[in-house]
Amino acid sequence: MTETFTLIYNPNAGSCGERRAMKIATTLETLGAVVVPVGTEVAGDAARLAREAVERGSKRIVIAGGDGTINEVVNGM
Repeated sequence: MTETFTLIYNPNAGSCGERRAMKIATTLETLGAVVVPVGTEVAGDAARLAREAVERGSKRIVIAGGDGTINEVVNGM
C-alpha cells in the first residue's frame, strides 16, 4: 500500500523554506510515497492545514518550517 504524506511547509522559513520542502517531497516520492505539499501564507495557516489534513484522514504529516510552524501544526492536529 502506498503511503500518503501531507507536507505542511512555511515557504518563508529560513533553512526550511519552499526549496527544502520540495526536496523532502521528492525524496519521499522516490521511496514510493504520495506527497501532498501545502504551503502556509499567513499566521494560523499551518494549524488550519493540519486540521483539514486530519479531517481528510491523513495519517502522516511532515512539517518543514521553524518552531512556529511546528507549534501550529501540533495544535491544529
